[in-house]
Order: sequence, then C-alpha cells, then structure tokens
Amino acid sequence: MLDDDGRSQLIVTPGSIATRIFKRTLIEEDEVRFRECEMMEDLDFLRLLLAKASSCAGVKEVLYLYLDHKSSVSYRPYDCIFSDYENVIQATYNRLSPLPNYEGLRAGAEFAMLELADRCLYDLDQMYKGRHLSTATKEQYEARLHDLLDRVIQIPPRKNPFILEKLGDEMKTWLFRFYEDV
Repeated sequence: MLDDDGRSQLIVTPGSIATRIFKRTLIEEDEVRFRECEMMEDLDFLRLLLAKASSCAGVKEVLYLYLDHKSSVSYRPYDCIFSDYENVIQATYNRLSPLPNYEGLRAGAEFAMLELADRCLYDLDQMYKGRHLSTATKEQYEARLHDLLDRVIQIPPRKNPFILEKLGDEMKTWLFRFYEDV
C-alpha cells in the first residue's frame, strides 16, 4: 500500500508510461487524458496517476514499439521547445496541486517541476550556443521560466530533499544559481 512518501518516490522517478499498468478506474474516474500534440505529454499524466495510486508495480517486459516518424511532434522547431517545457511544468502543477494529499507530495512534485526547469535551462543554453536563440530571446525565456517557478514552487530548491539527493552537483549548481539569481 502506497503512502505519500512512496508516491513521491514514484513521482520523482516516474519511468515511462509503457512500464506501468494502472486500474482503468483510476484513469476513468476523473477522465484523465494526455495533453494532445505536445512534447512530454505523458509526464504530467503519469505523475497524476502515481499521485493517486494506492499501489504500483513495474513491468519488466517492453510492451510497446517506438516508431520514429518525421511528422511526430518530437520534430518540432527550436522555437517550440521552451513552450513544451513551460506547458509540462504548468500541467504538472495544475494536475497535482488540487489533490487533497498535495502537501504530502509537494517535495516530489516540486522536484519533478524543477528537474524539468533544469532540463529546459540546459536546452536553452545549448540552443543559444548553437546560435538558434538570440541573447534577448534566451533572457526572455529565462524570465518566463523564473516567473512560472515563482508561481508553482514553495520549497526552496536548496531545502528540497529530492533535489539534494537526486541531482548531481553540476545540475544543482546550475539550478540554484538560476533560481536564486534571476
């Protein structure tokens, strides 16, 4: 039987939706659906189900076949990448924060959102270095990301036990600097 600590552990290391099996009622009772035509559409979906589950078991066998299509949303232009991160962070907050047990899940949920923010910062930096983003656009995106984090994060990253435990030193340094200095 999962408690909020166990659910938080699952939220911070969700794996893939293809490695989980959920009761149909868990999905149907609130009509939980994927966000459509967006990258990372499964992350907030999976985290919501993990936050609500009373038990969970992993599947060791691969139950899907990934096909790489050029028409896939995965091949979106560079200028869409930031909005994909922004949308999944907001969707994670929107789906988890109304839950009655959110306080017990907060550290795990906020880790998940901060980890996405950290990945976003890395991708923005890579796009900037590759000359796919101007300095002004990069700064604009960073300001928007900081505003979003101000709205959805309550535990300072330096006090989030999952940040301290799971992120490497370089990622922590980058995230702390961004979160505190922008």
